[in-house]
Amino acid sequence: METKYNILFTLNSSYFTYGKLFINSLYDNNDMNKVDTVYLADTGMTPHEIKFFSNFPHIKILETRVVSDFNKGGTWGVGWSQSVISKTQSLYNILQETQIPVMMIDADCIIVKNLSSLISHEMSIQLCCRKPHHIPYLGSFVIVHPDEYGKTFVENWIMNINKTNNTKAKESPSLGLTVLENQSMKIEDIPRIKVSCYNKEEYNTSVHIIHLKGCSLSTDIEEDNRKRIYGKHGFDSLIEKYLVTDGNQYEK
Repeated sequence: METKYNILFTLNSSYFTYGKLFINSLYDNNDMNKVDTVYLADTGMTPHEIKFFSNFPHIKILETRVVSDFNKGGTWGVGWSQSVISKTQSLYNILQETQIPVMMIDADCIIVKNLSSLISHEMSIQLCCRKPHHIPYLGSFVIVHPDEYGKTFVENWIMNINKTNNTKAKESPSLGLTVLENQSMKIEDIPRIKVSCYNKEEYNTSVHIIHLKGCSLSTDIEEDNRKRIYGKHGFDSLIEKYLVTDGNQYEK
């Protein structure tokens, strides 16, 4: 029997629109029979928003004791930073409890293909790779198996995030450093295009995840939404499709 896996994403009220795109596309395009639990780490959602996600089966809301807000500083501000730091801690906490792989995906993503085929049971850590680049690994998508390699890797990643002096990007640079420090571990590179496709021009049949990644800084969430959700990526039809449903069509 094929082993199931877990999915983790993190969300606050600022990113609720992204969360709708993520969850609706996930349940539309992914084989959810192969998913045990979809963990949603709450970093500042309202009761109404929590109720929306609770309509979906598999969902387990994780309390993080973090209340973050993108509008507290915008891109790379304190609100953004709080959420980023909490993501890896939630991942580590789940790895202590589960016996199956955990797939952590950023909430600003649209799922377009079944995800289980990405999982390798020969590896402990699977990462989104965009070599050659000065930041070769992206923290927007990782798969971690709950073995000693996987747990140790995430623990080291958290340590590197916490000790970085970088006031801008923290998660992905720290991930690359952690890979360099742990090259003897069972780490697999997943080509960036498969799990972090940026626009329609690079879209192809290998793409599993569209990442609504920003190309410039935003001062508040309204500006961020205009640039990334309603931007120039070319996926407007998917945006329109996945912003309209509420989860009630899925059986609990």
